Amino acid sequence: NAEESSFSSSSASGANVALMSIADLQIQCGVNAKKSGWHADRPSVANVQSVDDAVKLDKELLHWQGMKIMLMVSELAEGVEELRAGHLAHETYYNAANGETMPHQVHVEGVPLFKPEGLPSELADTVIRILDFCHTEEIDLQSMIQEKLDFNQTRGIKHGGKAV
Repeated sequence: NAEESSFSSSSASGANVALMSIADLQIQCGVNAKKSGWHADRPSVANVQSVDDAVKLDKELLHWQGMKIMLMVSELAEGVEELRAGHLAHETYYNAANGETMPHQVHVEGVPLFKPEGLPSELADTVIRILDFCHTEEIDLQSMIQEKLDFNQTRGIKHGGKAV
C-alpha cells in the first residue's frame, strides 16, 4: 500500500527514528521484515475455500503468532546472556571478522561493517520484532501504549503492593 511504499526506501536513506512516531516505526519495521522474508510463512486467507480450511488457518495463524512472540522472548534471552558474559547493561560493542572486539562501529563508504552486540542491541531487536508483529497483526501499539500509560496512572505503588 502507499503507506508501506513510502517506508520501503526510508531505511536506505537513513530515516531518523528519533523523529518518527511509534506508528511510523511500526510500518517501517513491518516493511523491512517483509522485505527480508520474515512474513513469507505467515498463513493467509487466500487459500481458504471451506469451513475446514478456515479452522485450519486459525490454528496455523495462532501457531505462527506464537512463534513470532517467542522470537521476541529469544531476543530478551540473548540480552540476559550479554549480562551473564560480563557486559555492562549500557555497553554496545562490535565484533571484527578476526574475532577482535571493537568499542565503536567502523563505516566504509557510509556502510556499517560490524553488527552491534550487547544488551542495547538485543533490546532494539526485541522492539523491532514487537513493532513488526504489531504491523502484521494490525495492532495500534501507539494508541495502546497511551491507553496503558493513562491506566497505570490510576494504580497504586507496585500495582497494589506486588513484591516482584
